[in-house]
This record gives sequence, structure tokens and C-alpha cells, in this order.
Amino acid sequence: MDAAAKSIALNDGRLIVYGPIHKTQRSATTGRIYPGYILEREVGVYYGRHVIHQRALGELKHPAGTSNTFRSLDAANVSHQILDCHWEGDLLMAYVEILDTTAGNMARDRIVAGIELWCAARGWATLGWRDGEIYVHEDYELITFDLAFDSLLKGPLMHPLQRRYENLQPPLTIRLVEQAIASFKREMKFQVLDRFVGVNPVGSAYCKMCRLKYGCSFGRTSLTTLPALRGHAETFARFPQQENGKAHGEMRDAIDAVLCCSS
Repeated sequence: MDAAAKSIALNDGRLIVYGPIHKTQRSATTGRIYPGYILEREVGVYYGRHVIHQRALGELKHPAGTSNTFRSLDAANVSHQILDCHWEGDLLMAYVEILDTTAGNMARDRIVAGIELWCAARGWATLGWRDGEIYVHEDYELITFDLAFDSLLKGPLMHPLQRRYENLQPPLTIRLVEQAIASFKREMKFQVLDRFVGVNPVGSAYCKMCRLKYGCSFGRTSLTTLPALRGHAETFARFPQQENGKAHGEMRDAIDAVLCCSS
């Protein structure tokens, strides 16, 4: 019995693979430098928002960076779920289930055929050069992890799990996958908002950028709700060439996405 068939037999007909999906410092696929504290921060957010709620879904191959689903999920291409992940030194190790979806079945067929696969992180950040190296900046946002088979940028390989996964939950049906995708998209909107808007102990919202620049008293009485902060962000966004002008435009768009989602 080969490795894929054994994994399927041990896990009630479900295919689960295990291996590294990311690493701190140098990426095995892009060569970019990911400072450990930035990656650990983003993995912690991803785990809390998606993994523990069974909505850590990914696609078969990265979408294009210009795609309108790059920061979300394309339902037609969802292929797998990150069941759990943990750090082993600099490596982020994960258990990944190949789902019973169109893209998932394509991935399953390739794995059963013995084709090598790996996981690649999908994220968004500004980049900088230092000493001939490309560094990921503080604004890095981890979106999800996608499967890859035939990319020239090959990463560390994942392999079919050769034992029963001890925390196996009921499988995701197509309807549950659709619900998880909707929930994932909703949480991603809030995740983007978290970059710009904070909440103080009494429940009032505030602009993180302006709080840091102008102090705690800035907007303490007038800028305490999302609609008010939306107007504040729009004002700054009219001058993108000024400091934080562009970031306020992104803040405005993030507030719009959340308000639209909540309406």
C-alpha cells in the first residue's frame, strides 16, 4: 500500500497530508526574509481567526496578485483545509485535509499519482531592500496557504500522513465549505480593519495611526464610531501624497467593507 492509500485508509477515506507550510527568516519559495516576530504575529492571528473555527481554507495554486479574490477565496478553487498547525523551531508545520471539492479532487488525484506537493503562504506586504536581501515589512498580512504542484518556486514537500489524525472532525460538506468561505471572507474584512482601528476599554473606536501621532486625546469625543472614523479617513485620503494619506484611504475602504458586511 502506497503512502496516499495508507493515509486514506487510516482516516476514513479522507486524505490528510503533513509537513512544513512556512518558515521564519528566509522563505524557501520566494527567498524573501520574514522576520520571525512578524510571521509569528500573523500566524497567531490566522490561527485564532480561522484554524480553530474550521475555516482555514486555501486554494489550488495562488490566485494572481491582481485578482479581486487575492485577499479572499475563490469558491471554485478551494481545495483544502488547514486542520492544525504548530511551530517546530523555524518551521511552521501543518496537518492539511484535501477536501471533496472540484479543486480538492484534482489535488487528491495528483497526490495519489505520486506528484509532489507543497504549501505556499499567500500574503500582502510592502517590501524593502537591505544588504542585497528583500525584507517583508511590518504591514505583512497573512491571508492563507495555497497548494502548489508545478511551480518553479518549489518549497519543502508535504507528505500523506501515515497514521490516523487524532482530532478528526466530521468532514466538511459542500454546504459547510460554502459557509466556511463566507465566514472566512467576513473575518478577513475585520482583519484588515484591525490594522487601522482600535477599541479602547470603554468600547469606543479610534484611529491607530492618529492616536500614535497626535496622542490619546485626538478624536476622543468626536471620532468614536466607525461612521465617524470613515469620514475622518476620507478627509486624510484626499491628500495621498501626505504622511498616512494613502493608509487612511485603505482605512476608509476597510471600514466600508465592514459596514457593508454588517448592513
